[in-house]
Amino acid sequence: MDENVRTDDNECKHHFIHQVLQRVRVESHKHRKSILDGNNFLVSIGYLRRDKKALRWRKPAAVRPNWRSLFFMTWLTMIMLAVTACGTSNRFNGLAKSTYGKVPTGSVTLVLNQKTYPLSGQGMTYTVINHSTKPITFGFPVELDKYHNGSWYNIPLVANGTWNKGEKSLKPGGTYSQDFGLIIYGYQFTKGSYRIVKTYSTPNNHKEIAISAKFRLN
Repeated sequence: MDENVRTDDNECKHHFIHQVLQRVRVESHKHRKSILDGNNFLVSIGYLRRDKKALRWRKPAAVRPNWRSLFFMTWLTMIMLAVTACGTSNRFNGLAKSTYGKVPTGSVTLVLNQKTYPLSGQGMTYTVINHSTKPITFGFPVELDKYHNGSWYNIPLVANGTWNKGEKSLKPGGTYSQDFGLIIYGYQFTKGSYRIVKTYSTPNNHKEIAISAKFRLN
């Protein structure tokens, strides 16, 4: 009687082990690609009991990010964006950045007859006032700049446009006024902030000094 029981039990165990090995082959075939791809797919065989699963599959190990490479790529991208921004910020709508930048206020001033003008730019008159104790000399050219995003951009004259040659002298306390219009500039004007810029020099200092006057087009 005992021998029959042990025989049946051994046959049952052999049958169960055969099923386990068959399942290992099936599951191994399913995950062979993952194993070959380096996902470190591990199999652990648990203790053999008829009332529990013989196989327990561990999840593929999580891929750890390469923080050093990620940091390097982020840093390189930021540098490229900065270089690109610096290269494109020198122009706006085809206009080059003004060479004058911020113009300080001094003893010689430049004023306009109005603060706001129509888009046609008609009726504009500028006046140079010499509040200093020295005579000054300046030419007829008037530079025109447009303001955009914290910077000034120069608006050129129309094609083949030129200024009259010659100079004008102004004694201390003197003034000089001149009418001009925006038609002489080659630009499609839009609403916004603008300024005119002129330069002058003194007898003992031939260095050009800039003066400016701001206005708006509406």
